[in-house]
Amino acid sequence: MGRLADVSTMAERHQQPRRTDPTEPPSTRSTEDVLIRNHDFQWGYDLEVTVTRADWETVHDERYYLQPGETKSEFGLLDPGNYEFHVVLDNRRELTTRVDVDDATDGVLVELGNGAVSVHDGLYE
Repeated sequence: MGRLADVSTMAERHQQPRRTDPTEPPSTRSTEDVLIRNHDFQWGYDLEVTVTRADWETVHDERYYLQPGETKSEFGLLDPGNYEFHVVLDNRRELTTRVDVDDATDGVLVELGNGAVSVHDGLYE
């Protein structure tokens, strides 16, 4: 029974964006903010993603496992502003980059494949 409860709790947590301040209003963006895509059709990857605002507040800190060819999306995480994305692929490769999110930006794309990770402004580059 405990295992089932853990799985449902994880699913609920994945669907609800976490905020560090419960009094903070939800994001004004209702679009897909972050798309994580594994282009490798033979290997799955562990990925850690930490997103920090310009004021150093962490707005997202999550671990993922992506099966070969799998994509995952996050909604309602990012208001317009400047963010630092720190990603760690399989506890080996790290990348830290800054991205600007504004009304014209379609979010942030994190791509995996061939043992590499990249982060781009805009989902559909």
